[in-house]
Amino acid sequence: MTVASATPHTFSKFDQELARLDTLLVAMAHSGREQLGRALSALERGDSSQAAAIREADAAIDALEQDVQSLVIHMLTTRQPVADDLRHVLAALKIATDLERIGDHGKNIAKRLTLMSGATNPLTGRVVSLGRTVERAFDKLIVAYEQRDVAAAHEIWAQDGEIDQEHLHVSTALSQQMERDPTTIGSGVQLHFIAKSIERTGDRLTNIAEQIAFYLEGVRTAGERPRIDPSAD
Repeated sequence: MTVASATPHTFSKFDQELARLDTLLVAMAHSGREQLGRALSALERGDSSQAAAIREADAAIDALEQDVQSLVIHMLTTRQPVADDLRHVLAALKIATDLERIGDHGKNIAKRLTLMSGATNPLTGRVVSLGRTVERAFDKLIVAYEQRDVAAAHEIWAQDGEIDQEHLHVSTALSQQMERDPTTIGSGVQLHFIAKSIERTGDRLTNIAEQIAFYLEGVRTAGERPRIDPSAD
């Protein structure tokens, strides 16, 4: 999909590099989104055989981040962008960092799937549901970037507190279940880690939404981020 331009100007080598930058970021985002979806489906089915493929996706995301970094350095040193274009380039660099971290969280989920070894837990569905909430936010974020939709970016930013709240409820339920039924401790601990990786993915999406809004509006998102979980970063 072609990414909309926030600041139309004469087509040039710099425009080509901006377009290339957007292409790399969208590729990173789609890879991260696919990685999350695959992890959630594997968790839902109790299929740890997908763990290796999920980890491999992280390596692909890392490689794309390196491409973004190299291109940004080139653009800053040779093109010396200003105003909207400078915000575009700097926001892209920060977005790439958050997308790379999302890949790391996906890799962590894959590790936990392997440790669960297909073990069942009655609360697995709750963790998957949390993941689907983040997955929908991810889809919306990709569209917001591609279409330069600042309103959608603000909506994703505002949703962070809802994701934190859902994560808190899931974590509480897992802790209570392990207290009631010690046989679920092994799988419950792994689900705790998976739920945390999903919640942290939501945090990264919020960071990206902030960068999209900053690039498009030139100002930082007003107000405190609506967080619930004090351990979120």
